[in-house]
Amino acid sequence: MGSILFMRSIDRFVKVGISGLVFDSMAMKKIFLIQRERNPYKGKWSFPGGHLEFGELVEQGLRREILEETGLKVRVLNGHRFPYEITEIVSKSDKEISSHFLIVTAACVIEPNSSIEAVNEEGIIGKFWKIGPDQTKDPAHLDSLTQNDCLPRLKPIIDLYLARKDLLT
Repeated sequence: MGSILFMRSIDRFVKVGISGLVFDSMAMKKIFLIQRERNPYKGKWSFPGGHLEFGELVEQGLRREILEETGLKVRVLNGHRFPYEITEIVSKSDKEISSHFLIVTAACVIEPNSSIEAVNEEGIIGKFWKIGPDQTKDPAHLDSLTQNDCLPRLKPIIDLYLARKDLLT
């Protein structure tokens, strides 16, 4: 009697990622972005974040990942009044799905007395970008980033959160 070999790929499941819009304050005049050091989107400006660990709540994971990547302690603003943004990314290679991610994005503000570490745990480059109307064409303004400089949905997600700003008060 022949044996049956069952094969199961451990990569064939949906992975959950988390990312945070890290604002300088409740006034939301600046946002902290990181430059990705790995693919996908290597070299592009992005929100800090990473993978949600098993058993970890979204808010816990965001605080952990942002601290690891930036050295910043944050307060997560999301909840029933300020919903999470969810982005789905499905990658295909040779007509077959190679990866499937759900990215949960939340707004955060930096805790008082928190500062960026000169060298963070993961060696990631990050900086603050000004947001809001730009009359001066400031190179430190978010509007100076082109679509080629950042993740595809970065600016629309920021705009969505800024439009919901009144829900935070």
